Amino acid sequence: RNVVFMGMGEPMDNYDEVHESLRGLTHQYLFQLGAKHITVSTVGASARKIRLLADEAPQVNLALSLHSAIQESRELLIPSANANPMKSLGESLDYHSAKSGRGAMLEYLLIDRVNDSDAEVDALAKFCQDRNEHKPTPNSKNSKVFVNLIPYNPTLAGNDFGYETPSDDRIYAFHNRLKDLGVNSLVRWSSAQGRDANGACGQLALNSSTVL
Repeated sequence: RNVVFMGMGEPMDNYDEVHESLRGLTHQYLFQLGAKHITVSTVGASARKIRLLADEAPQVNLALSLHSAIQESRELLIPSANANPMKSLGESLDYHSAKSGRGAMLEYLLIDRVNDSDAEVDALAKFCQDRNEHKPTPNSKNSKVFVNLIPYNPTLAGNDFGYETPSDDRIYAFHNRLKDLGVNSLVRWSSAQGRDANGACGQLALNSSTVL
């Protein structure tokens, strides 16, 4: 059994209740779920909350919706990112890694001509390399960050911004560049399943210009 706090609003904006639910899920007289089977996903707007999660629930996995390692690009995609610049964000991930002994999972939505350029992949690789150089504990077995590359699935909201899915060649080039630079990553091709029915990753939203 696995539990993921994702797609339900920003968990760190509701931290106290999320922490209480984590306690309930892992309590021996309640759900008895191992903390390593739980993941909390965040856009990383608060370095303090990431550190707090590391202090209070260090064995819970952390996933970060990064989408760009260039501050300006990241703020374009995630406006709240202006509250937590890349340096502060990286330091909070290092702190979490030191406490948990594991690296974070970085979610990266690939959007054609928005965050899939050579400059973007090199910035992402540098951000990951900096995290991987951080030595949490001598017994850490999985302290390196892992990048999930998620090809963009078309939506009406994205159409308003001109967002498109990168070509397969561009996705492979981005992925191969990360691998060449020593970054563990995977293309989540499965995220496109259900695209023809508007049921793929990121498409579970209103898909009509008419509101009833």
